[in-house]
Amino acid sequence: MMAIWKRALVVVATVLVLSQVSLAQTKPGVRAVSLELRGSTITVQEFLSLADPAMLHRIPRDAWQTEVTWAWDTATQVSRWAGKTPPKDGAGDVQPTFLPIWVVCTNSISDMGQRDVYYGASSTVVSPPFLRMPYMDVTARLWRLVGGWPYLPVGITYANGWNVWRVTTNDIQRVPSGGQYQVESWHFTEFPPGYSPPFAFTVVWSRTIWVP
Repeated sequence: MMAIWKRALVVVATVLVLSQVSLAQTKPGVRAVSLELRGSTITVQEFLSLADPAMLHRIPRDAWQTEVTWAWDTATQVSRWAGKTPPKDGAGDVQPTFLPIWVVCTNSISDMGQRDVYYGASSTVVSPPFLRMPYMDVTARLWRLVGGWPYLPVGITYANGWNVWRVTTNDIQRVPSGGQYQVESWHFTEFPPGYSPPFAFTVVWSRTIWVP
């Protein structure tokens, strides 16, 4: 009985810690976890448990052990056919080729004046063009830099879709003046059955801008 209680306390403590991390993402003074982890070997589950536990429910459980990849400005996710039968699209029609799938991941940020900052991100299947993916998810976060580090989260927007070849999200955020700002975007793609790797998760950092 004592062992059961101990395990229960560990579970409760773990849940509380994850909840605190999730809540902390909305509070000032929280540095972007992904920048500190950039380049490390870490799974989607490990990364989101630290950066945003609430997002785990948007990612298929089968993809949780996928390794996170990192990039600046833009990134490409590639998956190649590894099955024995022709892949099929959402309508059940056989695709004409077994070409590799290329997904381009980008983000953007610009000063629109009057302290308004436009920011966003997108994932687009560029080859084969218009080939639909089972699921895609994109999140963009706007950060204010302090001492050269993304430190104050000031905006977030996301979009997802099923049976799509592109997902885009964007927003306009009024920000405090006299600061540097940067976008961090997360790009998740589930590839059609028979392709390897079956999933991709990429973190992309934008250039920085100065808002006078």
